[in-house]
This record gives sequence, structure tokens and C-alpha cells, in this order.
Amino acid sequence: MLHAGRLLTGQHHRDAVDTLLQRRADIACQEEVLLHKLHELRRSTLDIDELLNARLPVNSLPVEVLVDIFALVQAEPPRYDYGKNSYRITWLPILAVCRHWRRVMCSNPGFWRTIEVTSTHEWLRISLERCAHVHADVTLRDNDLNHDIWPVLAKGASTIRSLTIRHLELSWRMSVIALLVEHQWPVLQRLDIESGLRFSPLRDNLPAVDIILTTESFPSLRSLCLRSDGFCPPTERSLYRHLRTLDLRSCVWAMPLGQFLDVLESMTHVEILHLHKVSWHMAEVPDNLQARVVSLSCLRSLTLESCSYLPTTCILNCLRLPAVTFISLSICISDEDPQGIIAAIPQDRSAVFPMLSAITSAEVSAEHDSGGVYGLRGTNAANSHTAAIQLDTSEYVADDWPFSLSRALADFVNVFSHSPITALAVSGEYSMVSVTNWVDVFAHFPNLERIDLRLEEPESTHTFWMALSQTPSTSHHGAVYCPRLRTVRTIGSHCVVSMGESAFWAMPRALRTRKDRGHSLEKLEINSGSEGDDDCLGKENTAYLAQVEACVEGLVIGLLDESGKNYEVGVLGGMPVFPKTGY
Repeated sequence: MLHAGRLLTGQHHRDAVDTLLQRRADIACQEEVLLHKLHELRRSTLDIDELLNARLPVNSLPVEVLVDIFALVQAEPPRYDYGKNSYRITWLPILAVCRHWRRVMCSNPGFWRTIEVTSTHEWLRISLERCAHVHADVTLRDNDLNHDIWPVLAKGASTIRSLTIRHLELSWRMSVIALLVEHQWPVLQRLDIESGLRFSPLRDNLPAVDIILTTESFPSLRSLCLRSDGFCPPTERSLYRHLRTLDLRSCVWAMPLGQFLDVLESMTHVEILHLHKVSWHMAEVPDNLQARVVSLSCLRSLTLESCSYLPTTCILNCLRLPAVTFISLSICISDEDPQGIIAAIPQDRSAVFPMLSAITSAEVSAEHDSGGVYGLRGTNAANSHTAAIQLDTSEYVADDWPFSLSRALADFVNVFSHSPITALAVSGEYSMVSVTNWVDVFAHFPNLERIDLRLEEPESTHTFWMALSQTPSTSHHGAVYCPRLRTVRTIGSHCVVSMGESAFWAMPRALRTRKDRGHSLEKLEINSGSEGDDDCLGKENTAYLAQVEACVEGLVIGLLDESGKNYEVGVLGGMPVFPKTGY
């Protein structure tokens, strides 16, 4: 019995082992099937990844669309890398994304026509080769100049549309001149050379160097910009016949002024003429120069800045201009030159300043402490016409600076006498202006609607208010000057108590007079110059401010920031409130 039981137990063990072995075999078989499926899935995934990598969604776009997208990226200007002391082209990484993108960019000449040379001459060579069928615009900087770059430029001269050289140092001047003179530039439309000697102690001792450009070598030249010390502009008249832009700065004309006028007369198509610190030979000024007439019928912008008094006045007297939209004159004046703007400009204003009839807003400045600012500026409502005339008095060495605000106002009346001025801004020493000076301004510009009295110095403007309250001599008793005047803007320090009672109360009295005659101001702005300005009106002037408020429809009192704009303003209704004092 016991033996039979042992046999039965052994059989059970063998059956269990067989079952386990069978299950192991089944599991191994299932594992093999699963591994095969996993391998198939991995292969399928790799195939899908390969397909996706081979055909990215953006690559499905037409080449024309890719070109437009890349052009938007390329439009970003080069960035300066301070670590490498050079410019970095931001769109170059596009070439490294994939072969398709690189092929699209390299096969499109338009991507390579704007060439900012930021590394070696190889970049210039490659770019010129890739845009061989279109005209290129090349920009060089002094950091990029080397002896290897000139042969590359010479080889591509026939395809370069514009050439710009920035920060040209003395060591490369002759190389640039040789490059321009010794080769043909049949499609070059714009030449722009800027000196790197602006702050160099060598600039005053540089010998003048001629840039000999001819029509045969530059038949397509339309814009010539020479902003470099010691360059003599080309003298061939035919070169200027088709110019649209002439921008010369710190250049020396190797010719008498009369011959320059011949060159100027040949500029029949010039639209922009900018001469800054340009000098001429004045030893041979012809006697009949005053009778000379030079018409620039296409001119739209004229700038004469920091040029000497005599050549500037001679040029202005000869010019006959169309309805020029922009004129800016900054005339250097010394002790020996006539004082004032009137003597510096032609008597026939309409010949040189034909836009004066459109000027509606004017600025008058005579500030000795601000570097000797003495000038006039006028614009129209749309800012499409501008006439600015300034005397550069930095060379004026006399102890007594004669360019007072009263003289500036007289010049303003003379120059803009036929302009429909409605807005006037003034800055200078108001205490030197008489009532008669202001009356002359008001009488000539009766349509004034806004007057802005600038300059934060404690200068009394009492003569302004006294003139504003007077009755025109040719009008009835109740009339006032500038009956359309609606807004006056002034500074709190212009109402200085120390000037005396009569001067201090001039503003309230003038406002009361105008109100009684039916011409109240719609708005009076009184701004304080700074937070701690003791000369401004304060809480002790409550009665004064109350009288002012009672005579105007709106009183605004505020503080000025450094730019002269209000940064804290209160519109008063009832008792005046001064932001800086709590009133």
C-alpha cells in the first residue's frame, strides 16, 4: 500500500515537470513571435522616420514660396559680434538645415546680390559668383578690408550696382581711389564712401586727394556720397548731369566757386543736394557772380550745413528752386561776417524758399547758453514742407554775443512775412525783448492760434503779455492782437516775483483784458521746470493763480520732464492745483 502511494507521487512530479517544460517551450515560441513583431515595428518606424526626414512639410511648399520665406529671414540686417569685433550674417544657418534648402538658396541669385562683407574676401568672391546674372550691392567696412579684396572687387566691377565703404581709414584711401579710377563700372548707380577719421587727430593735416570719376567709367552713376575728410569731388561736369543725389561732407572742391556753380548748373536732375563742411577756393570770385542764375528744377531737398558764410551766401543768391519740400541751412558766422539771418539769405525769398507760402508753424531760437543756437524753423501742418535757417555761432569769439531774441524775432518777421503762421514756438532771453518787438510779431501774424514760450530759465515774459493786451492802432477800441489765439504754453519761472509787481501781474491783466473784449484763451498751460524750482509759482500765489483761472476757459498746470514734455498734468476747475506743491 505504501509502495503504491510512492509510485503515484512520482508520477505527479513527472507530469508537473512535463507541463512546465511544455509551457516554457510555448513561452519561448511566443517570445520569438513577439520579437519578430517588434523587429517589424521597428523597421516600419524607421521607414516612416526616413520618409518624414526625406520630405519635411516645409519642403512640400513650392520653391517660389520657400524663396519668399527665406527672403523675409534674409531681410534682417547683420548683427555686430563684439566678441569677434565683426558683423555676423544672421541668415547663413539656413544653408546648413538640409540639402534642399541650400540648393534653393544657392541657385537663386537674388539672395546673394546684397553683399555685406563680414569676414574674408572669399565671401565676397562666392557671393559675386552666385549673383553673376543680377547686379550686386556691396558694403565694406574697415575691419574687412585687406589686400586680397581689391582684385575680387575689380573682377566684379561690371556687375556691382552700388558700392558702400564704411569707416575708411587713411591706409586704404589710395587703394580705393585706384580701384575706382582703373576699372570700368558700367552699372554702378550708387557710390558711398564714409571716412573713419572723424575723431582722428590726423584729419586736419590730411592732403586733399582727387577722386577722378568720368562719365565713361561711371555711365550709370545716380548717387554720389563722399563723407570723407580730404577728398576732392570729381570736377567733370558731365558726371553730374544724371545725378539724383549728391551728398558731400568735409570735402574740398579743387576749383573756384564760379566753376562750382558751373558744375551745379549741370545737375539738371538732382533731387537731393547735401553739402556739409564743404570748402571752396574763394580767391577767384567773379564780379558778375551776383547776376548768375542756377536753376535746379528737380531739387526736392537742399541742405547746406556748417559751410562758411561767404560761399553759402553766394550760392544762395544764385539759386532758383522749385517748390522744394525741405531746406536746411546752417551757416558758419564769425566776428567779421554780417550779423543776423537777413544778411545771409537773398532778398528775394521766393526764389530760394518757394515753400514759405505753405509754412504754418514756426520756431524762433536765440539761446547763447545752449551752444549758440540762433535760428528759425518753419513747417506746414503735414510736415511735408520745411525751411530751417540757423547761424552757427560756435566760431564767434566776441565777448558780447549779439544774437538776441529780439533780433531773432525781427528776422522771423522778415523771413516769414508772407507765411500763414498759426503756431509759434519761442526760446531765448525774454527779458531782452521789448513790447514793440512782440507787437511787431502779432501785427504781422494776426492768425496765430498757439504760442509756446519755451526755455526754463527764470526769464520774465511780461512784455509778451503787455503786448498781447494792447489794441491795434488801426482797429476799433475793443480789438486785440491775434484774435484767433486759443492756446498759450509757458513756464512757471517766466512769472518771476523778483521782476517787480508790474511785471509779475502782467499775465493776469492781459488775460482779463482779452476776456473783457471777448477773446479769452481756451487753454493756458503753465509748466514748472523742475521739482525743486523755487522761482516757479507756488502755494503762496493762490490769489494770483485764481485770477488767472478766472480769465481763461481751461488752465493746465504740470511738471516738465527732461525732454520738455508734461509728465504730470492737472486740469484745474475751481482752486488751482500745483502738482509739485500740493496746491
